[in-house]
Amino acid sequence: MADLISSATDLSKPLYGHFILADQDGLTDESEQPWELGGDWFETTPNVMVIRTATSEDPLGLHTAGFRFEMWNGSPLLSSAEAWDKYVSDLVLFTSGRINVTDIEGGTSPVTIDLGVSDQVWHVRAHARVRRLTDDEIAEYELDAEDYEAECFLLQFWPATGQ
Repeated sequence: MADLISSATDLSKPLYGHFILADQDGLTDESEQPWELGGDWFETTPNVMVIRTATSEDPLGLHTAGFRFEMWNGSPLLSSAEAWDKYVSDLVLFTSGRINVTDIEGGTSPVTIDLGVSDQVWHVRAHARVRRLTDDEIAEYELDAEDYEAECFLLQFWPATGQ
């Protein structure tokens, strides 16, 4: 059974409907540009993961999303299906092993996820959930919209052995 090694949390606002999680080394020669990745809500390329916001009515980042990052020593059990709307798994190479939430314009979160190993391919399982905020949360954050929704993401990492 896998053990949780470390975890971190962060908050971020999307920019142009995206969240970008990038290795501090930046793009590699094999990386695609984050904005050129197409397809599903979660995409990877070396040193980069892109999450498209599920709240399509808020493409300019008027909401804040919560992130939880977990590093495991092996494949963790799947989280409760009732807790998450969707999930996807992929492999991603990180050259420094230090990741930050960034935006398309280069703004970087002060929270660093340190996987502790450089030049490593990692399994990543990304979970997403959109939920309606409570009236108390709407008041606390001084929001206008009664139907304001919040996004939450869980990203779990564990080493890809034999890659």
